[in-house]
Amino acid sequence: MKLRTPITETMLTKSEWVDLQPEPKKILDERSKLFEEKRVIKYQQDKHISEANEWTDIANILESKSNQIAWDETISEATDQIEQTTGKPYDYWYESYQWKADKLKELALTECCKAVDCKKELETKQQAIDRNWEAYEKAKERAEEKYDKLQREKKAYDKLHQEKKEED
Repeated sequence: MKLRTPITETMLTKSEWVDLQPEPKKILDERSKLFEEKRVIKYQQDKHISEANEWTDIANILESKSNQIAWDETISEATDQIEQTTGKPYDYWYESYQWKADKLKELALTECCKAVDCKKELETKQQAIDRNWEAYEKAKERAEEKYDKLQREKKAYDKLHQEKKEED
């Protein structure tokens, strides 16, 4: 024998009743988890983008310094002094800055790739959220139909009960 939801004198509104049903409630709980996962992925994506921007900015500064060393006449005139002071030839400093800038650009590119991976994850997560919403809409529809059926039964019961009272 299947137990039925008891018909009480004071029933909840349709939306309240639907929200308390196990199937829609379970789907909404899953939806909350999906949104939290999406938020975490979005945070990671933003972090990777920020790091890529920082590495690029630093690389640009180093390239600027490298170009300054290569093209500044004052520095090129002081090549002997630079080599005596640092123990490294003038070309070393130009190439050193340029090499470091290139390495930082590689790091920035790696961070960009990670951000793209996060974007793909976000798209997948959004598809899961959309499927979840469709499932919720269907579950909500079934629960609303059940609610409407219970309301009709309650009205029929109340009418029958009222007729019995009038007979007595």
